[in-house]
Amino acid sequence: MTALDHSRPRTRNRGGSTPTATPPLPRLPTEAVNAATLEFLRWVENRRRTYADTMAAWQTSCPRSSVWEDALAEGLVQLDNEAGGPMGASRVTLTSSGRALLAAARADGC
Repeated sequence: MTALDHSRPRTRNRGGSTPTATPPLPRLPTEAVNAATLEFLRWVENRRRTYADTMAAWQTSCPRSSVWEDALAEGLVQLDNEAGGPMGASRVTLTSSGRALLAAARADGC
C-alpha cells in the first residue's frame, strides 16, 4: 500500500532524446488504506504533535503494526525541525499526500 504524489510528471531521457512524461501511476482507493493509517493521520491533523508525542502514542515493536513507519515511508507525514532542536521536539506534520488522502477518505465517507 503506497500513496504517491503525482503533482509532477516523471520524465525519461533515453539516448539524448527529448524527455517525455510517463503516465501517472493509479492512486489507491481510500477503502484500500488501512483504517489504522487513517486514524493516525487524523490524530496528527487534530493538533500539533511532536516526534516524542508520536513515539509515545504510536511506536511499536510489532512488525504487523507499523503505522508510523508506513506513513513516513509512504510520504504521508514528515518531520519538521526548523529550529534545529532535539529530535523529540521535531514537529510531525501531514504532507500534501497525507492531506489529500484524508480529504479523499472523508469524501468516501471513511
